[in-house]
Amino acid sequence: MSRMSELHAEQEPDDQIEPCDMPTGLRMPRGVRHITVGIEDRAFGGHEEGGWYYTCFEGERVLSAPTRRRAVLERRVQRVLDRWNQGRRPIHSVLSEGRYSIRDGIINHEPTERPFYS
Repeated sequence: MSRMSELHAEQEPDDQIEPCDMPTGLRMPRGVRHITVGIEDRAFGGHEEGGWYYTCFEGERVLSAPTRRRAVLERRVQRVLDRWNQGRRPIHSVLSEGRYSIRDGIINHEPTERPFYS
């Protein structure tokens, strides 16, 4: 079973939680909330001052639920992500491969633009 299908196996049939594609520029329908599941990691920013890094997020799947069920959705998804993150190193480790996390809304990449050193 793939990791993203495991998210759906965790849900009960009456939850009305639907996966959706990663749309861009769409308005959210009233009464529906989205969360994005993805990988949070550190990326190399540049060589200035001995090197610097920034936190980035790569969205993999968007889940939708009625607003009144959003808290249930987040708790259940977080339980699955806690299992997936077991044994994974923190994102500040040089050996890190990232950690699964959730973000509110529909997010493909975060930050949207690469930060620069000033």
